[in-house]
Amino acid sequence: MTEPMLVQAVTLDFRTRGGQVLGTLQLAGSERAPIRWLSEEESLAYGEERCQLLEGRPYEFQVAGFPNGYRLRDTPLLNRSRLQPNRGQLVLGNHIGLLAIEVEDAEGQMAAAIRVEVCTVKISYREDYRVMLEEIADRCGDLLLDIRAPMQIRLQTDPQAPATLPQRFAFIRAWIGSGEFYTAVQRILAHPHRQLVTEQREADIRRTRKPDARTARQLASKYPRVPFPEEHPLAQTFRAQGVTAPTLPRQLTNTRHRETLDTKENRFIKHTLTVYNDFLRRLEQLLLANRPSPSEQRLVREATHLRQKIGSLLARPFFQDIPALDLMPLGSPVLQRKAGYRELLRAWIRFQLAACLVWEGGEDVFGAGKRDVPKLYEYWLFFRLLETVGRLVDWERPPEETLFERDEQGLHLRLRSGLAFKLIGKGKSSVVGGRLGVRLSYNRTFASRQDEGGGTWTRELRPDYTLSFWPLPLMEEEAERTGRIAHYHFDAKYRLDHLDNYQRDDLLKMHAYRDAIRQTEGAYVLYPGERTVLFQEQEDSLSGVGAFAMRPNGQGMGEVESFLRDVMAELAQRWGGHEQVEV
Repeated sequence: MTEPMLVQAVTLDFRTRGGQVLGTLQLAGSERAPIRWLSEEESLAYGEERCQLLEGRPYEFQVAGFPNGYRLRDTPLLNRSRLQPNRGQLVLGNHIGLLAIEVEDAEGQMAAAIRVEVCTVKISYREDYRVMLEEIADRCGDLLLDIRAPMQIRLQTDPQAPATLPQRFAFIRAWIGSGEFYTAVQRILAHPHRQLVTEQREADIRRTRKPDARTARQLASKYPRVPFPEEHPLAQTFRAQGVTAPTLPRQLTNTRHRETLDTKENRFIKHTLTVYNDFLRRLEQLLLANRPSPSEQRLVREATHLRQKIGSLLARPFFQDIPALDLMPLGSPVLQRKAGYRELLRAWIRFQLAACLVWEGGEDVFGAGKRDVPKLYEYWLFFRLLETVGRLVDWERPPEETLFERDEQGLHLRLRSGLAFKLIGKGKSSVVGGRLGVRLSYNRTFASRQDEGGGTWTRELRPDYTLSFWPLPLMEEEAERTGRIAHYHFDAKYRLDHLDNYQRDDLLKMHAYRDAIRQTEGAYVLYPGERTVLFQEQEDSLSGVGAFAMRPNGQGMGEVESFLRDVMAELAQRWGGHEQVEV
């Protein structure tokens, strides 16, 4: 993929939904605020607008050519000149993703728009966004497959409410738009499953192939039969043996073995690609049936691009000779084990689940064309922590029962900023002998309290994630009341302009958690950097503040797991050896 071209200025057309040009917008950048211009290929590949601006930077603008009664719609990002209202400055805030600049008519109705992309200073956010979204989608698929009573899940592949289309499409694209998906298809095309079939064909006896024992049996008994020609040498031989009217079968059944690509597994692959193609077409039709917003128009372009890629796969000669599927072979060992096939089976199951999954937090990430990478980083870290802590803890209830809710519309993923929930369990016996109670909390609020119980002794605080440990068989409330509980807090910090190092302000916030929330042993930043730095009160203590490096496309969680193992071992020893619990 080529690098984006940098331009000093660009002129864009305001177009109505019918494609009519209603005016123009001129944007001028600077050395500090460059304008990136993407090729058509790159724009489609990343699902972004061709004109790209940088967050937080100022751009000069001028509009022209509007008919009487039309004007540029005011937004907080537009600082108009008092002397020349058609000129001014576009100052971009922290919004990342699609930005629509609109023209309104005399009645205040939107008449035309221009779409630009607001990007971060570090273009690597694209890769982080893709990796995190794919991992969240993948983890949700794994959890959904663990839900018991699957017959209660209504699987469907039709687009549903337009309000949920962006997050549904994002999850689906994470699977069928990934490099892994296309690699799996190419592997199947290169090494497809073949099956040996036996064919029996009736052929004239004069065209019989190499005879065998079955040929001899057919010569003696197969019907209908015809008399030997009088002049044939065998006719005289038969007569010499006393056969007065020798006959032969009119036809012999020839058997041959050959390989074929027409297998139920290959039919399944063609069927899944066809379903994806049909789903994307219906999604386009649904969005275009009304007056699509700028973000919905981009969704249409992304769906069209993805459908064209799938259509090019279906156009391969391999699929042309494969008939339609008549039976779903989900139990096939080929689908479950053979390279390429197992990946597409996995993608198919997740596609079916994603089609009826509503993510309540999806609006935070990509609603109205946004690409909120920091918020996605927070959600992604939750799943990584859940996976890591799950290796150390036996949960009382399966996580999927807490994370997902069912209703008549399908399944809802409850992960959403500001919505608190918790998972409770006990440390695995292989880790701490099962002597610790454990609680993983998301968005837990520690209220201000002046007594000696839990909460804070100053102001209300709410870390992103909190891990709490207490000695069993105490209940958590009793452990909190008696001071035999330890809290470890973690905050997600994805800074789009400074990714390499943690920030001083972040550490100060960790000190606030450490000092204000009662029974807190440690507070740590999780950030996509290079270095993990821990500040401990004492050399041999696991109490302190710090920052763990957690990169979406790299390492990091191993250090967190090792740290938590040490924490649990120390706490189990502390409470087991020195603070005997009264039963």
